[in-house]
Amino acid sequence: MKRITITKHIKLDLTPDDWCLYTRAKNTSNCANFLNLNIATVLNTTEDASEAYDLCFSFMKRMSHVGAIDTEPMQVLSDILCNFYGVEYV
Repeated sequence: MKRITITKHIKLDLTPDDWCLYTRAKNTSNCANFLNLNIATVLNTTEDASEAYDLCFSFMKRMSHVGAIDTEPMQVLSDILCNFYGVEYV
């Protein structure tokens, strides 16, 4: 079946609680939306899990003021990447 292409598409709609962000900080909803949009875009345009992780980490770093690079949010990102790319660990 040479002329069949199967692609995945992801849409993220995670809340600040889902991302495990500092929910008492201001604008955490905006931060969660920023992560949802940009990480979904990365996953929908990148085929390599390691490359996607690097790109996603840059977005997580931009939201570090609400705890996005703490252990729990990084685990959320890792779980998303592992599920999307079908790998054990990113």
